[in-house]
Amino acid sequence: MKLAVNFPNGDKQKVFLDHFNALLRIQNGQLSGEVKINEDGTFERLVTSSFAVDQQQLTLKWHMFTASDGTLSSIDVCCVDPEVNEDQWQAAAVRFFEQVSSAAFWNTKVSFFHRQVFCYMGVQLDGEYWLPGFRLAPAFPQDPQPFLLNAERILFIDSNVDAIDSYVAAAIGKERAQKYAARMSFLLNVGLYPVQQGHHKWVITENVATGQLINVRHELGVIPPNSKFGMPTEGELCSIGKYSGSLQATYIVPGKLWSLPPETKRLLLSIDRASPQITHALDSSLRLYHIALNIGSQFPSAGLAYRVAAVEALAQSKGVSQGFNDFVRENIDNSNGLEQKLQSLFPSMKKTTHFRRGAFHMGEYDAESIFDPLMDLNIIETMRVYQIVADLSRQSILGWLKRVVVDCGCE
Repeated sequence: MKLAVNFPNGDKQKVFLDHFNALLRIQNGQLSGEVKINEDGTFERLVTSSFAVDQQQLTLKWHMFTASDGTLSSIDVCCVDPEVNEDQWQAAAVRFFEQVSSAAFWNTKVSFFHRQVFCYMGVQLDGEYWLPGFRLAPAFPQDPQPFLLNAERILFIDSNVDAIDSYVAAAIGKERAQKYAARMSFLLNVGLYPVQQGHHKWVITENVATGQLINVRHELGVIPPNSKFGMPTEGELCSIGKYSGSLQATYIVPGKLWSLPPETKRLLLSIDRASPQITHALDSSLRLYHIALNIGSQFPSAGLAYRVAAVEALAQSKGVSQGFNDFVRENIDNSNGLEQKLQSLFPSMKKTTHFRRGAFHMGEYDAESIFDPLMDLNIIETMRVYQIVADLSRQSILGWLKRVVVDCGCE
């Protein structure tokens, strides 16, 4: 039996397929799926599902055809069991299809609580923050070593998600949390990364019986405390953050908890209220910056290249060919020797040679002169270049954010 749909690629098709999947999940039957890509660029998707109809279990195969341009053109349905009455299974298939179509038309949604867990290395966050669209909070507010610099910290990004079922809510919640994590990584200037659940790694621990240090392989992961099925109220699980410090800061004050800068909420509101083109451009840039923060400690050349890429991605957003130097000049006041810094960077470091030629300008694969009394001048130079690019990339993106988003009334 053929069902005509003819949904072009886009939001309407996605809503239909979301409801199709959601209603299949609540049938409490077995599900399986296959996909086939044809030589002409068309897709065929096959879903096998079981339905309970009149105290009888029917197994139907839904064969979906998608054209090369993304249009969902038709759906073929057949029954696996040839002994089942044709009118019976066709009536069940039509009822299900009409349910999907009706649900997609009304697109009724329910609010679901979603929690995404992230980590970072550094001092403890000073409390929970209620930000536009989400709650950011430490998972362990009473950490016994809050000022330890080289300690892994666990953060919650909590949000309420309107979706048709919990599966769609989980997908949407994760996507939003990753976007928020990239934004917060930039504002905090520290890379948030997902929890590595299930990995077994070596650690150093003490043998209780002998008092000697030994190596033990343990499973990584976090069992979050205070697990809830709904959004907590303000101050319920931990104290409220203080909003102190500065976005311009490039260092950590010893003995002081981490805090979000006072401008944080205003900036996030401005980003969400900006035009879709501006928001997309900024988020694309911050995702590259997010990668730079996470890989820079192990591979500083790659981290540096991604910082430059983040700046250049934002520079190209207005459709004008603009490189790193020009973007920096436009968004940072020409003070503190800005022009001299820019002139000294290139050609000592170029993003393209890292990605295209495998060049590692920060010396990851060079011989290290660890025990030399006199530090190698090349090491001093690479450290200087890294710090300049790190500072200029962050300050120029902040300048763009203030000039294009905040000062232009996108708040």
